Amino acid sequence: MSKPIQIMTYNVLHPEYANTYLQKNPEFHVNTWKNRQQKIVSNISQLYPEIAVIQEISEDRLQNLVTLLNTQPAKGTVYKYEFAQHRDPWGNDKKDGVAILYATNRFERTAIRTIYAVDAAQQQKAKGRAALVLTLADANDNNTTYQVCGVHLEGGGGKGRKEGDQHLQKVVDRVTQRQLGGCATIIAGDMNQDETPTNTDPPYYSRLDILSKAGYKEDGSRTSSEWMKRRKIDWIFVHKNPLQPLALRQINISLTVPEVQAASDHAPVCTWIVPSNQPHQDVRDYQPRPAVPHNHQPRNPVQPKSHQRKMFKIVAAIGVAVLTLAVSQRIRNK
Repeated sequence: MSKPIQIMTYNVLHPEYANTYLQKNPEFHVNTWKNRQQKIVSNISQLYPEIAVIQEISEDRLQNLVTLLNTQPAKGTVYKYEFAQHRDPWGNDKKDGVAILYATNRFERTAIRTIYAVDAAQQQKAKGRAALVLTLADANDNNTTYQVCGVHLEGGGGKGRKEGDQHLQKVVDRVTQRQLGGCATIIAGDMNQDETPTNTDPPYYSRLDILSKAGYKEDGSRTSSEWMKRRKIDWIFVHKNPLQPLALRQINISLTVPEVQAASDHAPVCTWIVPSNQPHQDVRDYQPRPAVPHNHQPRNPVQPKSHQRKMFKIVAAIGVAVLTLAVSQRIRNK
């Protein structure tokens, strides 16, 4: 039976998106990529996962990141990586993509493929965001392989939301169908979805329901990964083959708030994948929430500043009115 695997997913915030993010959120003090890169390497190297799924990174920056990680004198871990570039709606390469790092002292890559949001058709290239799928053979067990799929799904509402939902369903269908004997499938990344249903039309569901209904499990942690918005949208799900029973165990990441916030708008998410004949057999199903009213709100929503200013004006007006009434009443009593 294979040994436990430590796996991480981490959205490292592409520099171009960091500039846009800073304009919208001036309280988030984004450093240059050169400074943030060192903090990202530090955050990863404190945990040294054997598999790491990385989002919002270009291939040249990924090469530098892996080089820096491989010079860290910890556990003798040496990483190799594979990378898939996102594409725009016309099939042109975007600035960033998704990557999977794997420890060479533990895994050997035996297959690679990319699942795009829109498949290639006739003379047209595949389009949209990329999901990267690796098949990794475990050096500790000749009979064990893992499919690892890294995703960064479209977020927002409307067309983007629908495209992300359809992309996830496509990924789940294809990787689960190709699950081989003795192979477990891992889907990890930025899902752009917390556990709260966010669609406005019934049936109300979360993207996590798609994974749950297909038999995927997660470790039950609800610690925020998108720290400014206080929500968890970065997830690690595992589909276990009956021949390879697995459990998941949450890792309590010991990174301090400044270390996380100075590196990215996301915190790294990490978990153990543990063979179920070993301790910590606490695999948990994601439990879909029941249908909610049409005007439901996400958990702990962060109100935009315009809304906060409006509420401040309303409260101030009420305060002035109450004070005026009190003064008038006092004058009458005299």
